[in-house]
Amino acid sequence: MELLIVLTIIATLTGVMVGGRKSGVQKEYRRFFRRFSVMTKEMRNRSQLRGTTLRFIFKLEDEKPMVFWAEEAKGKVLLSDSKKTEELFEDLYDNLGKDEVKKKEIRDRKKEKNNFKKLKKFSSKRLSTPSSLTIKQIEISGLDKPINSEIAFFHFFPEGFVEEVAIQVQTLDESLKWTLVTEPLTGEFITLKGHTDLKELQDRD
Repeated sequence: MELLIVLTIIATLTGVMVGGRKSGVQKEYRRFFRRFSVMTKEMRNRSQLRGTTLRFIFKLEDEKPMVFWAEEAKGKVLLSDSKKTEELFEDLYDNLGKDEVKKKEIRDRKKEKNNFKKLKKFSSKRLSTPSSLTIKQIEISGLDKPINSEIAFFHFFPEGFVEEVAIQVQTLDESLKWTLVTEPLTGEFITLKGHTDLKELQDRD
């Protein structure tokens, strides 16, 4: 009887410790996603205030921790092959009316390639990204298929919008999954539980 009591106490304490550990880990993930959202808002603000274009780059490697960084170009824009982004630019262009100077500026941005410089401030290292998080795939609106290897990137534009993106994030053991989604007109990132593809999100809207 005494042995059973001791075993029961040990089992209870073990359960509490494991539960507490899991709870602590999940809180760490939630803190990271909040910091990530704040960082992307800072990127959008920087793009608008300085009149520059930022591109957010992710390195995709199977079963490797999440790695990302940002680069900046002065004034000009290098677009992804994205129909959604093209539509946003066309809407902006149409709204300029007879302002030929700004129209020419937009045409130049769409045509010219630029040298991007790395920004140390916006990176997975600076954000202390949990080493247990990895990226499964990234979808960019307008591309034919998701990107799940090598490099993926999308842009923050001086006009205040960002390319529409869904980033599927998970733990290395795949026990926890999330989707990070951009709001194109505000540049804000929201975090959803589970993996959701871009088409499903667009259909909800």
